[in-house]
Amino acid sequence: MSNEASYISLLTCPTCNNGPIGEQKEKFICECCQSEFPIVGQIPWLYKDAQQTKADWQNRFTFFLQVIDSEANALKLALKKDNLLPQTQKRLRHMLQAKVEQAKQVEKLLKPLELTNQGSLSQSIALSVKLPNTQALMSYYANVCRDWVYGEEENGICLDIILEALGDNKTLGTCVTLGAGACRLSYDLHQATKPDLSLVVDINPYLFYTAKRLIDGKNATIYEFPVAPINLDFGAVKLKASAPEQIKENFHFLFSDAMNPNFKKHAFDTILTPWLIDIIHQDSRDFFKRLNHILKPGARWINFGSLSYFHKDPSICYSIEEIAAIIEGSGFTIEYLKQIEIPYLHSPYSAQKRQETIVCFSARKNEDVEQPKPFTLLPEWLLDPSLAIPLRAEFKEQSSIHQTLEFVFKQIDGNRSIKDLAIGLASALGLQVEHSEAMLTNLLAKFVEEKMQGRQF
Repeated sequence: MSNEASYISLLTCPTCNNGPIGEQKEKFICECCQSEFPIVGQIPWLYKDAQQTKADWQNRFTFFLQVIDSEANALKLALKKDNLLPQTQKRLRHMLQAKVEQAKQVEKLLKPLELTNQGSLSQSIALSVKLPNTQALMSYYANVCRDWVYGEEENGICLDIILEALGDNKTLGTCVTLGAGACRLSYDLHQATKPDLSLVVDINPYLFYTAKRLIDGKNATIYEFPVAPINLDFGAVKLKASAPEQIKENFHFLFSDAMNPNFKKHAFDTILTPWLIDIIHQDSRDFFKRLNHILKPGARWINFGSLSYFHKDPSICYSIEEIAAIIEGSGFTIEYLKQIEIPYLHSPYSAQKRQETIVCFSARKNEDVEQPKPFTLLPEWLLDPSLAIPLRAEFKEQSSIHQTLEFVFKQIDGNRSIKDLAIGLASALGLQVEHSEAMLTNLLAKFVEEKMQGRQF
């Protein structure tokens, strides 16, 4: 049996949750419920609704183009100012050209998806039931620059830490990386250990189609825009990305949801989770049990990354001590656990440098554990339009905010001041005028800061 066939045999259907997957021309198909999953640009899309997911990325691509267009227009306006220094004109023209070229580069790298610059942002809201809103198309763009252009030192440090965590036995067998991103760590680990199979999983098409192009032995042109460029020429830096060498076999890409891994029980010998466990939208106590399910008895889980939890619920923003307890309670035995400070995104073109303390551990599965219910990003009443919408305090609060915004913006006519508007708002909401004035000032200040950044008033 080929490695390709072996990899497909590890998959399960995200529609019926347990059906085996087979392959037909340009698609995978569930042998149980007959659900189909397209292969786009040589990468399977293993989603419950792949077309909806693609439509969501279409809207995120449209949003990216609109952001680029807005940034380009701001640069054009800046170039029209009087008395600009010659150096300033040079910098602005260079950045304008780079923004235009970047849009073309991203569109080229996403060519397998056949995305267009048509679409509406209103659609992206309606289609956001599958993908976290925190995942923009260009999330972790800086990682592509680091991984495949200038990050040899950082990449080497990360690989060395993983190899140390593996100890004397560096045999990975069948290995899956969940949240592989731009894939450099998976690539380096594959080259260093030569596993029987490396399967990388992510949801971001820009990161994956770029990584696939490079790992297949092709180059890509990308731009970096350092936050703090060290000189005028480095406000926008044209880079040539490439992999050290091509990987020709046993390395496969899969679009799928790492929060509900669609793999058979006991599928893998090794799981790698790089920079993942703190950014996913579910409790680690559930997620770690899902990882247990897809590992063979005695197999290993390697984690690498920070514990910068962002959840609004502070009870699930775990410390390293809590993480260790959750690992042990999820059917694992910890064999290696270290906190290590490493350089992070040290661009040679930026004056800004960052150190990151990461947590690396190796945990071996010692028993199967009971599995939690499948994770859903959104509540059931959003996924099933026939269910009643619960009455929540947050909805009433938002209603009040929107009523206030509607009242304020309808009253702005170019003549009235904040003091003028505050009198009407106080009457409408039953507030004291001074409180109304403070509310208006804060509301409009926030609007200017968020929506009108860089414009003159």
